Amino acid sequence: MLRTLSYILAFVCAGALCSCIDDDARILEPDYDICFDVAVASVTKSNDYPTDVPFKLWALYSTEDQEGLRQYIEGEEVHYSDGVWKTDLRHPWPDSSSLTFYAVSPTEAGAEFSVDQGIIYPDFNLTTDEDFLCTILTDEYEKPETDEPISIMFSSPLCRLEFSAFSSADEGVELYVTRITLLGLNMTGDFRSLPELRWSGLREAADVVLFEGRLELSEEVVAVGESMDIIPQDLQIKVEYEYRITSDDPLRYGEKTVYSGTSMRPECGKWRPYQLKISTECVEIQKPKKYEE
Repeated sequence: MLRTLSYILAFVCAGALCSCIDDDARILEPDYDICFDVAVASVTKSNDYPTDVPFKLWALYSTEDQEGLRQYIEGEEVHYSDGVWKTDLRHPWPDSSSLTFYAVSPTEAGAEFSVDQGIIYPDFNLTTDEDFLCTILTDEYEKPETDEPISIMFSSPLCRLEFSAFSSADEGVELYVTRITLLGLNMTGDFRSLPELRWSGLREAADVVLFEGRLELSEEVVAVGESMDIIPQDLQIKVEYEYRITSDDPLRYGEKTVYSGTSMRPECGKWRPYQLKISTECVEIQKPKKYEE
C-alpha cells in the first residue's frame, strides 16, 4: 500500500513539474549555455572591456502564450572565463522564447533593475558616485544553433564634455582665456533606461570651474582644460578672458556667457566637443570639423 501511494505521489509531482515547465521558458536539448563577448563604446571606436571587472546582468523573456515579461536571469554577476563572459550559475538558452538582456558595470554601482523602467539609478551624484556603464540589447535573441556568444556593447549614460578655443581677434591682439565655468550644473539626477535613456529630477546645481589658468590663443585651435563627464542637461558656459590690443596697452577683461545650442545639447553616451571662437567682443560656440552628430 505504501509503495503504491509513493508511486502515485511521484506521478503527481512529476505532472506538476511538467506543468511548471510548460508555463515558463522551457529548456530543450541541445541546451547551450548563454555567454557573451563584451566591449566598451568610445567616441570613435569600441575598446576592450577589462576582463577582471565583472558586471551585473538581467535577462527577460516572453512567449506567445504569456502576457508581459518575466525575468530569466535576475541580477547575476558575469565573469570572464575560458575566453567568454558567463554567469557562475548555468543558464541554458530557453527553447520556447526569446531573451532581452540588460547589464550594468561595475557590480558595485548603485544601479537597480525594474521590468518597467529597465536599469535605474536613483540619486546618482557626479561627485560622490562612481561612473557606471550600462547596455540595453533591445533586440530579442532566440536560441542560436551554436554556442556563439552574444555581443554586449557598454556605454556611459553620462555625457563627456571637451573644450577647445581659438582667437578670432584682429592681427596683433593678444588674447588669453583664463577661466571656463559651467554655471548651475546639476550634480544629481535619477536615471532610467526604459522606454528610453532618460535623466530626470536634476538637482543640486553648482558652478563648476572646468578650466582656470592663462592660455594664450591664436588662430590655431587648442585644447582648454580636461574633459569632464556630466549628467546630460542644458548648459550655460561662462568664458572669461583677457586681451590687449597693442603691446603698450594694459590688459583688459572680457566675460561672456554662452548656451549650448540644440544640435550640441549633451545626450546620454555622447561626446560633446565645444569649440569656442573668442574675440575681444564676443564668444561663440562652433562645431569642430572632427565632430559628427
